[in-house]
Amino acid sequence: MTIERLERLNVEPGAELEVIDAELVGPEQQSEPVRYLFTRHTMLAPGEMPPLADERPPWTEDDFRITEEDKEDLAEPDLAENTQINRDSTIRAFQQWCARQDPPRVAYPCTTATYTSYGLHLIRRGKAGEFKPDTVRQYMSRIWNWQPADMRPDPTRVRGKIRRWRQEWAAAGGEVDRAAALTLPYLLKCLEQCDESTNIGKRDAFMLTLAYSNLHRRAELTDLLVKHVKILPTGLLVTTATSKTDRQAKGSTEFIADRDDIRLVDRAKAWFAVLKELGADAPAQPVFRALTVTGRLANRKLATRRGERMKGGAVNERV
Repeated sequence: MTIERLERLNVEPGAELEVIDAELVGPEQQSEPVRYLFTRHTMLAPGEMPPLADERPPWTEDDFRITEEDKEDLAEPDLAENTQINRDSTIRAFQQWCARQDPPRVAYPCTTATYTSYGLHLIRRGKAGEFKPDTVRQYMSRIWNWQPADMRPDPTRVRGKIRRWRQEWAAAGGEVDRAAALTLPYLLKCLEQCDESTNIGKRDAFMLTLAYSNLHRRAELTDLLVKHVKILPTGLLVTTATSKTDRQAKGSTEFIADRDDIRLVDRAKAWFAVLKELGADAPAQPVFRALTVTGRLANRKLATRRGERMKGGAVNERV
């Protein structure tokens, strides 16, 4: 290094210098620009910088592991029994249709083309009289929800075709089937068939009058617990914990006034007295129980889904 160069660097001649190996970067060798990650959800406070595009959460293997207890809990169904049965049936039909195609189609995860083709297939069957628009809509919704959340097909075209078909179907006089309401004359006829001198008759009579008075669906009726029913002098205070229309399970409590023609309070007292006699009147136990022909509690050890609760279908059988 020349003396002139040392002077420009304010270094005295003869001073010891440390040599550093380095590479000079010219204008054409500038480093890559910093890249930030923006989405439509990005919100930045004054002076705050967005995250870098190549930043990743500091996950480790433990962040992807669940416990054996978690695994067992996840193995339990998320849906109500009847809903699970309907979904499984719909999915089996879709899988069978995919397998019959030439060449076979992949059912899970399916492509938008496969989903759309199956939807159009059901619509054609519906127009031939096999299904109604709302039925096909439910089928396609179940299949869509069954698909992996991050690989679900685009349902836009299928939903549009179903909507158009429903308009045509309704204009042609199509009507939605609805279950007929149980009127008072028919309720009284049903009650006449109950032998209320027996435990079974007491249960059925109270079950019928409560279903009529509170407009219970069969699942709501059989899911009632002892603590959900309060017997008052002039009626019942009934809490419906869950229902088909209460998706958030908020529950509702209603006072049901008694009537002379159905004697709701008397029938409630008679059945609750039976539950007490059978040792089945604990607050968390079901109100309605399966009974043997002699009026004792039926063995429910093999009832893996409903446990001690009666099945909804059993209500239909009693009616």
